[in-house]
Amino acid sequence: MLAESVADFAGRAGDVGRARRLRGTAQEYDRAIWSQMAELGWLGILVPERYGGLGLGLVEMAIVAEGLARALVPEPLTASAVLATTALVHGENENLKRELLPRLVAGELLAALAWQEEAGTLGAGTLRTRAGPLEAGCRLNGTKRFVSGAAQADAFMVAAGGAEGMVLCWLPRSTAGAALSFEPLADGRAFGTLVLADALVPRTHVIARGAA
Repeated sequence: MLAESVADFAGRAGDVGRARRLRGTAQEYDRAIWSQMAELGWLGILVPERYGGLGLGLVEMAIVAEGLARALVPEPLTASAVLATTALVHGENENLKRELLPRLVAGELLAALAWQEEAGTLGAGTLRTRAGPLEAGCRLNGTKRFVSGAAQADAFMVAAGGAEGMVLCWLPRSTAGAALSFEPLADGRAFGTLVLADALVPRTHVIARGAA
């Protein structure tokens, strides 16, 4: 039933002409289509029911991703509804989860995970972005590259190295000291590059740190 629903949606939203019109533009994808995907519940497949999600698993998400990919739907399902959302689900900040996850599931917010810094490096041990300690949170300095889904992201989940090990922070796009630029790709999309210069993150926006 889920596969049939995705196929029906993709038949209406996944025409090649729409993908071509969006290719190479600053928008990259359509927030109205993203909202429709939210209404169908797909943005909450991996989110527990207590946060407004469906509480399903990767099998169900794979069915949706496969169907959308077959139709070249450009909306960043994997970047946002899988990577970024799952990072928040498995964080330790319960207040932040209760505040943000329902809005991510509803399509009101779109987040992107900013973790990679150099080509060919996938491990957390290569982090050069630093989270300097502040009494009320931390101060981020460094550069995150290859940020998928960054075009219309409202916020980023930034991985950085801190005194307690890795720190994962929620960083709104408008944060002072955060500058976003784009690296064009061969298919007309772009990866985001996020340069952080003393970008302040309050303690309430720290998703996880240390062993968590």
